[in-house]
Amino acid sequence: MTAASTALNIAEVLGSSLGASLYHYHGQRTVFWFLGGASVLNQVLLVGVCLMLKESDEPEEIKPSASAVRRDQVQGGWSRLRAVLRSKRLGCAVVLIVMAAVIKGSVEEILPFHADHRWGFGPMMIGKLFFITAVTYILAAVVVGRIWDSLHRYRVLFAAFWLAVLGMTSYSLFLIASYHKTINALYLGLALYGVCLGLTHTPAALLLADAVEHEEGKAKDAVNGIWNTMWEAGGSVGFLLGGLLAEDYPSQIALMAAYTICCLVCAGLMVAISSWPEEKDGFRKALAKGPV
Repeated sequence: MTAASTALNIAEVLGSSLGASLYHYHGQRTVFWFLGGASVLNQVLLVGVCLMLKESDEPEEIKPSASAVRRDQVQGGWSRLRAVLRSKRLGCAVVLIVMAAVIKGSVEEILPFHADHRWGFGPMMIGKLFFITAVTYILAAVVVGRIWDSLHRYRVLFAAFWLAVLGMTSYSLFLIASYHKTINALYLGLALYGVCLGLTHTPAALLLADAVEHEEGKAKDAVNGIWNTMWEAGGSVGFLLGGLLAEDYPSQIALMAAYTICCLVCAGLMVAISSWPEEKDGFRKALAKGPV
């Protein structure tokens, strides 16, 4: 899950640097030719990987009858699905990925326009800004993947803390209007922003993996569907807001300030969800207290 989350965001963020380089040296037409060629190559590689898959050499287990399988699905399928959907880890992952995706979408929409119109940066310089974000994101994602097992019960608290920092960092990126005079401050802000992305997007994927680790069938399919929907919804809202406010600097600052507040609220919500007593425990405690 760490590798998948890292690869997805590397493709999104590092692609901006590659596109800027192609545009600068070879023109806009080359960018689209490259995209078309890369898409075709990707499909060829995907078919090649599928053809290379081999069945396991392990002896096939004796499968139960169709009626037994159907009976088991009817009795336990929907109950497992309901249990997974009420999982605290799934709830924390959804809150985390939606808020982080919203911020990521807005920053990626606003940053190039802001750098071009306010700071006077060219395509190569804008590509460099995204490159800094990509590199720090990769490093942070690898680190959090390595230490995830050692975090144990502090996983949600860890992700919530970095979500709050992500909101404050995105706000600081656009707070200073004289980055052309203090370029190192911009580099530092983008590096911290990339770290925060890596320390929020990757934990969201890992929390999801924890929630469906021992699940199959309906439960895993439903959770993956929820994940993809929340990711796309958050990113789309972020792109929309970023595009609508790209030309209005005061509104950008107000939007980023609102994001900071939302991140703090979401971080608190994640902690609250993770601390909420399980339904069975709450029912047991209620029985122990007796009638009110």
